Amino acid sequence: MSGSNEDDLLNRSISRKLASGDIRSWASRDDYTEWFRKAHNIDLAAHPEYAGTVVFDWIRRGQTGCRFAAVLAARRADAKWASAVFPRPIDSRELESHFNALLNGAEGVAEALQVVFPYVEDYASLVGLVNDICRSPQWYWESIFNPTDDSVLLGLRWKLSDDRVVWVVGFAPFEEMPFTRRAPYTTLEIRTDRQKRSNYDLGDDTVPAHLADIDDLLPSDEVRRALDESTRAAKADLLDGEYTDAARARVTFRIPAEYATALLPCEDDTTT
Repeated sequence: MSGSNEDDLLNRSISRKLASGDIRSWASRDDYTEWFRKAHNIDLAAHPEYAGTVVFDWIRRGQTGCRFAAVLAARRADAKWASAVFPRPIDSRELESHFNALLNGAEGVAEALQVVFPYVEDYASLVGLVNDICRSPQWYWESIFNPTDDSVLLGLRWKLSDDRVVWVVGFAPFEEMPFTRRAPYTTLEIRTDRQKRSNYDLGDDTVPAHLADIDDLLPSDEVRRALDESTRAAKADLLDGEYTDAARARVTFRIPAEYATALLPCEDDTTT
């Protein structure tokens, strides 16, 4: 879903001046809603199951700054990057059951699982989602060190196995999120395979599983190094010094302090 004729119909109403001085534009949720209506005769409000397609397209277009993610989003079937959508709120116990069944079913089958929550449109709903997810013993959140007290840098964690804990990447359509994480829909990106390819180290017996562990499908280390350098430059250019601490791999969401007070404590909650 990204032919050149279709692309001509996609408005890009979000403009941003980058650190380099360039001005670039990206599509908002409203832009995607209009695009789907014009190009595909689909009402996204009535068909939230298409939210995963929207997020993949958004990633492909580069607002995350991650060149690897853009490549993989365009080849998600080859990359074994699966997607699921929870279109509307459900009871917390039902969410826990469905969510964990979905993840446990994807383990060892998919490289990663994208889970989209179109109904989470404000921070109160996001905090409620985190609280509901962390009712399960397979989940916890930790507070990552933040040099300011205006927010909590929340790292959502899934216990993939006894010695593997997944660092979950989060996207959300909020101005208080880093620009590289400001997607059309609230989304969790979760590594679902045990194979280790990255060099992240927690300094103990627990090994973090992360999206950087996905098979990048690249032909050589030379290409891989070039994309890594390009990613670092792109992220710095896009962020331009704004919320850089919240854009780190350890952080899932930046939660403003006034909403963070509603977070329920977790048994494994630590400050790192």
